Order: sequence, then structure tokens, then C-alpha cells
Amino acid sequence: MLLTINSLVFLNITAFYFVFSLAISCVKIIKKIKKSFMSEIKIKRETGFVGIIGKFPIFINDQKVGAIKNGDEAIFPIEGEEAVVRVGAAPMKTKPVTVKAGQTLLIETNFTNFSICLGTLVVAFLFGGLLRAILLILYIVLMFLLPFYSARIAE
Repeated sequence: MLLTINSLVFLNITAFYFVFSLAISCVKIIKKIKKSFMSEIKIKRETGFVGIIGKFPIFINDQKVGAIKNGDEAIFPIEGEEAVVRVGAAPMKTKPVTVKAGQTLLIETNFTNFSICLGTLVVAFLFGGLLRAILLILYIVLMFLLPFYSARIAE
């Protein structure tokens, strides 16, 4: 009888050790899988005076995930190792950029395009008549064709 009780205790301890070791291994595997699926990217907005007003919506893989104010940084989880990111809404938006996990996307003002568009508007108000109408139409077209903001991977 005593031998049977000792055998049962030994079997219980052995089973507990095996189950405990298996549980720890499963937790480690789950953490590795979760880490590989939930990578992160950082988005930093430095648009200066031109982009001082308002928040820009952030789209990762064509889904809105949040918004960012001028001078802010935000970290977003992504699935996999890379994602296509676009910031802003029409007409003030960036072109889509592919960002790899761990990289920082920097949003900046494209001063050349902004100056061209603003110059067209100023010239339109200097003249009158048909020329003003043509320049105002050109201004509206340029607002949608020229990206005012650019996105690049920070180094």
C-alpha cells in the first residue's frame, strides 16, 4: 500500500513537471508568434507653419488607424514586416509609402509645390477678368495634382 502511494506521488510530480514545462514552452512560442505578427512603425509629422492647422488622418494598408498633429510622433502596430502608409486627405495627402517594421516615416512639407500653388493664387488676385478665372481654375487643379506633403523614411 505504501509503495502504491509513493508511486502515485511520483507520477503526480512527474506529470506536473511535464505539464509545467510544456506550458512554459507554449507561452514562449505564443510570444514569438505575437511579436512577429504585431510589428510596429513610427510616424513623425514635421510640417512646420504650412501644416500647423488640423490633424492628418493616417491610413495603413488603406484602413484609417488614427490621426497625427503637427510636431507629434505616433507608433502604430502593423501585421507582418511591412505596410503601405498614406497620411492626409485630399487634397493635402502624401503618396503611399511602403514602410518596414521598425522604421520611422517622416511627414514633411513640399515647399516647391506649395509655393507654385500659392504663387498661382497670388497672381490670380493681381489680374482681373478671364485671366483671373483661368488662374483660379489652375489653382484648384494644382491643389489636387501637386502633393503639398511628402513622406519619406527617416534615417
